[in-house]
Amino acid sequence: MDIEVAYDMVQALEVVLPQARLQSTTINWASNAALALLNSAIVMYVRATKSSSKHRGSINFLKDFTPSERETHDLLVELRDDAIAHFGPGEIYNGPTWQHEGVSLPLDDPNDMRVMTASHRVIMQKQLQERMHLHFHRCLMIAERETQKRNAALVVEMNANVEDGTLLAELHKHQVDLIDFFETEEARDNALGGLRRGRRSGVVDH
Repeated sequence: MDIEVAYDMVQALEVVLPQARLQSTTINWASNAALALLNSAIVMYVRATKSSSKHRGSINFLKDFTPSERETHDLLVELRDDAIAHFGPGEIYNGPTWQHEGVSLPLDDPNDMRVMTASHRVIMQKQLQERMHLHFHRCLMIAERETQKRNAALVVEMNANVEDGTLLAELHKHQVDLIDFFETEEARDNALGGLRRGRRSGVVDH
């Protein structure tokens, strides 16, 4: 799920960045949105591929990565650790840093020597964005394959024990109220509707 969200965020940059370019001389919603999308996509990716949690299982993506994919992974992890989760310059392709700040005293006008502060943030970098797009898509394919493999193993195990009376008894001990899980009857019905395969999504109003 995290990688799917990250993939959507990278795609959304294609919509937001043209608006940021139109208002490039001022701080605007589009440039802030692009910054948020890019940073959040990296955070979500690293959470899915590097971090572990006692609250959910994980997939070992690294074992399926090519050397080039591992290089992309390491770059994104380093950006997350050194420049997004904690403030640091960060390094990306061809030399530019992810962000930097400075204080200066302009000397071009002796009658107007006021202290200036400046902040630089990367919100677009074509090579990085293209690489993220391809890499996240590859990760989604790995996750889909692993999910199908695990689901198939579960079905086989359940079929082998379907006559065992203790199986249903154990399953009933772990029932989940889907209204509590999805928070509304409409969201529950949407999740249970259709063919019950593939991915479904929706929005719940609070």
